[in-house]
Amino acid sequence: MRLLLDSHALVWWLAGSAELSRCAHAAISEPANDVWVSVVSGYELVNKARLGKLRPPLAGELVAMVRRAKLPTLAISLGHAVAAAALPGPVVTLGTAC
Repeated sequence: MRLLLDSHALVWWLAGSAELSRCAHAAISEPANDVWVSVVSGYELVNKARLGKLRPPLAGELVAMVRRAKLPTLAISLGHAVAAAALPGPVVTLGTAC
C-alpha cells in the first residue's frame, strides 16, 4: 500500500503520540508499505509553529526528524497542486478503512 501522511499523522508519528490510531500506526509501521511525507507538510507545520499553534521545537527539528525516521519526501509541482485541489476529497481514510 502507498501512504502519504498528512501533517497531523506526521506529527503524531514523529512524536509517538497516542493520537495516531492503532490502525494508522500499523499501516505506517508495515515494512511492505511505501510511506511518504509531502513537502507541503513542512510548510504547514512550520507556519503553524510561527502562528503559535504548534510547539516550535518540533518545527525547528522537522527536517532532521523526518530523516531519522527514514521517511522519503514527495515534492509537488504546480500541476500537482492544481490537480489535487480539483479532487472531490478522500473516499477512504485509515480511520475508516481498518
